Amino acid sequence: MLKGFFYDKIIGDYSKAMGSFRKVLDASKALGVMDADAKYAYALQAYRRMMLIDIKLGRLEDGKNIMKEYENLADDVLLKTGKSMFGTTEYFRGYLSIMDTNAGMLYSLLRDFKTAETYFKKAWKRIDSIDPQSKHMWDRNAMGSYYVMYGTYFLGLQNRYTEAAEYIDKGINYLTPYYIESIATEIDIESACMNAAEMYYLLGDKKKALDRLEAAIQYADRYHRKVVASQAFTLKGKICFDQGQYNEAASSYSKALELMKNIESTENWKRYYYSGLLAQKTGGIEKALDYYRKSIQEIEKLWSGRFKDVRRQLSFMENRLVVFEPAIDLMVQQTQFSNAVEYMEKAKSRSFYETTSFYRKDSTSELNSTPMTASEIRKFIPKNMVTIEYYVGEKVAIGCLMTRDRIYAKRLDINAKALGKLVTDMRENITNMGDYADPAIKLYQKIVSPFESRMQDFERICIIPHGVLNYLPFQALVTIPPQKGKEIVTEVSLQRDIQVVARKPHKVFFKAQTGFLIEHYGILYAPSATILKMVHKKNRSHKNRLFAVGSPPQTEQEGIGEIPKLEFAEAEVKDVGRLFSDKLVLFDTQATETVVKDNMQHYDLILFSTHAKMMRTDPFRSFILFDKDSQNDGRLTVSELKHVSLNADLVALSACESGLMAGHKGFSGQSLANLADEKFPPGDDIFGFQRALLQAGASSVISTLWSVADESTRELMVRFFNEFQEQKKIDKVMALRNAQMYLIQEKPEWAHPFFWAPFCVSGDWM
Repeated sequence: MLKGFFYDKIIGDYSKAMGSFRKVLDASKALGVMDADAKYAYALQAYRRMMLIDIKLGRLEDGKNIMKEYENLADDVLLKTGKSMFGTTEYFRGYLSIMDTNAGMLYSLLRDFKTAETYFKKAWKRIDSIDPQSKHMWDRNAMGSYYVMYGTYFLGLQNRYTEAAEYIDKGINYLTPYYIESIATEIDIESACMNAAEMYYLLGDKKKALDRLEAAIQYADRYHRKVVASQAFTLKGKICFDQGQYNEAASSYSKALELMKNIESTENWKRYYYSGLLAQKTGGIEKALDYYRKSIQEIEKLWSGRFKDVRRQLSFMENRLVVFEPAIDLMVQQTQFSNAVEYMEKAKSRSFYETTSFYRKDSTSELNSTPMTASEIRKFIPKNMVTIEYYVGEKVAIGCLMTRDRIYAKRLDINAKALGKLVTDMRENITNMGDYADPAIKLYQKIVSPFESRMQDFERICIIPHGVLNYLPFQALVTIPPQKGKEIVTEVSLQRDIQVVARKPHKVFFKAQTGFLIEHYGILYAPSATILKMVHKKNRSHKNRLFAVGSPPQTEQEGIGEIPKLEFAEAEVKDVGRLFSDKLVLFDTQATETVVKDNMQHYDLILFSTHAKMMRTDPFRSFILFDKDSQNDGRLTVSELKHVSLNADLVALSACESGLMAGHKGFSGQSLANLADEKFPPGDDIFGFQRALLQAGASSVISTLWSVADESTRELMVRFFNEFQEQKKIDKVMALRNAQMYLIQEKPEWAHPFFWAPFCVSGDWM
């Protein structure tokens, strides 16, 4: 046991520590009834230490499994010994309350604060009966651990820093700065001082933060705690950097890195990242890039399959992605364009693969999750296509143009905040049938025009968006100054959005506009160049067998109410069905979720023309609506698609907001600003139907960016399938462009982008 403590807290060799604690478990199992005290005490303590090591290494799911084993053993103690338990009451009371506290910490890190609160309440119930003046070591450890961990993790991770600092300071008073005891405790005084320093830093009280850091460094040095000392020096360096004390910052960062040599930690990325920021500030460009690369290497270690639940992976990784921005920006400034695009791919492709098993049924194939190199991307890009990949950070936005002949990257002349506002304005003006031209032309000038001279010889553009650009319809960007067009009156039919089903058909006026980007190019979207190649390899060049499902009958859905049948959705699947001889066309009461699940894997082309609902606060519950039956509730959710294996070259979601992803909420008439969801970062490390279907095996997906009108959607989708099916040499990108141009040029009542611009094709273009 002591050897495990030594490897864990002193050396930082977590692999050897885990090995030692496993030996403790094996030895404890061999003890008999006469050694019951030792049998349970050692086993409980070993489980606790193993769980904490898993947490340190970011293996939260593994930590949760060990915690369950601990709880089973603790229940066994109570079952066999009764409430009084073996040994002293203080001993086991302290053990169990500390484990509940650790469980609260674990679930706080998983951002499951409801479960975390349950465990913290259990811990408090045990220690509330303890005399605050108790001198018993386990009583004091239990009280100290509770206050420090509740403050640090439950309050701190919810940004309640003032309360957090108060709780941690209170907990420090119960902790004993004595080596033989502190080496075995769950929260030691040096770590508590470190946690308090972080809270005061976040509160902006740098004086108190430095005071706590000095205490942490002194205790850590006395007890040979390298990991805590490194954490303290890292934060001290950050404070010095913020205050312009660059020499002091460099000294602190150097000590932090030296202490962590050959020690694995989830915080190593931060030490390299801060060192990179300092080197960049003081003119060491190459040194800064080297630090950023090392930081990203550490982050990639954390990406490597540590999480089975995508929600928790995203929560854990969110802040760590910040390092990509200065790295990519600096590479562009140094004209290292190939390196810049490769790091864009690392940021995007890794998150796409790791959040689910992308090619789970092809695990033995040549397909893998390694992001493509710049030279591989150039060789893959078709001759008639230009690719523009974007990266939107907190401060800067970067665009990178790629063709077979060249790569060119540029920092765009717009910051992330201004970019977000323009995207918001354009979306709101389009969805409200307002004047969208001003933000549309400004966006074109800022994010597309810088590459215009290099795009003129191409027919297609592949857009690889990032952040808020995932919500921008590039096809509706305006390339020329707004012209005074003819005033047109049109009627907006019932929409395929559950949220607006009560909105009756109504008349609107708008000015005709020309000069859209779609008039010059076919436009394709992709999550990354790496994913584009993967889905292109899956294209089977089959487009003979059609599975089309139209709107179910009028129905009631719990939590939503009455949902009407979509008249034109049924007509849409019938019209598209006439183009195919090998088909299965379902609508009305035939359109059940069960039938859909049973048949969708057997067809080349899939068309769903129905209602859809984007659940912004929990995107895995977003659903496409079908009829319900005895087996299914009628809601085909994003999370259910992980159990589906598709062989389709195309899935067309002729439904509302089917291309949106979590990260922002409330698009219709609401600002995107201040609407970032707590659990999911905006833009890329997020989920929606489009990406779920690609990951389920579809080569490409047509989806929508906002609520679409029923009648015009029927017209557009029928035109698309007619182009794609009848014109054998035309690809999906140009078929969709032709259908959109038909509405613009031949259907003046539907020429407004509201009707045609939400439709996007993502994935393979063929």
